[in-house]
Amino acid sequence: MDRFNITSDYALTIEDVEFQDEGRHFCIVSDYATGTLITGYTDVVVERVSSGEVSIAHILTQLLVISIQITMVLVFFFAVFKIPNEGSLFLIIIMMLIQGLCGMALGFLISASVCDLETEAIQLALGSFYPLLLLSGVVWPIEAMPTPLYYIALCLPQTLPAESLRALLGRGWNMAYFDVWIGYVTLTGWWIVLLVSATIVLRVKR
Repeated sequence: MDRFNITSDYALTIEDVEFQDEGRHFCIVSDYATGTLITGYTDVVVERVSSGEVSIAHILTQLLVISIQITMVLVFFFAVFKIPNEGSLFLIIIMMLIQGLCGMALGFLISASVCDLETEAIQLALGSFYPLLLLSGVVWPIEAMPTPLYYIALCLPQTLPAESLRALLGRGWNMAYFDVWIGYVTLTGWWIVLLVSATIVLRVKR
């Protein structure tokens, strides 16, 4: 019989809707899942369940939360604030969904690796969240960054996806354009790496 700590913590950040750069409005819809394996340090007994099954169950349950977040953002973005959209709504939803899954996988990895308390997981998540936010070109354009930071920013999971959303919303581009599909590939790659890493760490800790 094995023991796991299981919880959820959700974070949603939207940039100022009055700003003209459309890509920033969908800045981050990330179910950060901080402390995914920690519930106030309360143990939940899980019998005959593998690490992969724990990861799958975690993804499926939090997909509902991510879907609610995306729905709320889209309703306020298009219906309330009347922000114009020149691209495919379907592609926008898929991008936001993958972004949420990526944030969830990062929170999963944080809580599965080094944290024993929920407060520790939250602090570590915030410590990684804001550098990612500030260096991704969402708050400050990466073109204005020093050259080393510019290339570091290009490797982050939010930089190229943000550019893809700008191209979708402002230019009406589709997956035939490099600036669009590269964001999906980058974000999907980060999600897979983070999720696999979290599953491996969880299996090793068992």
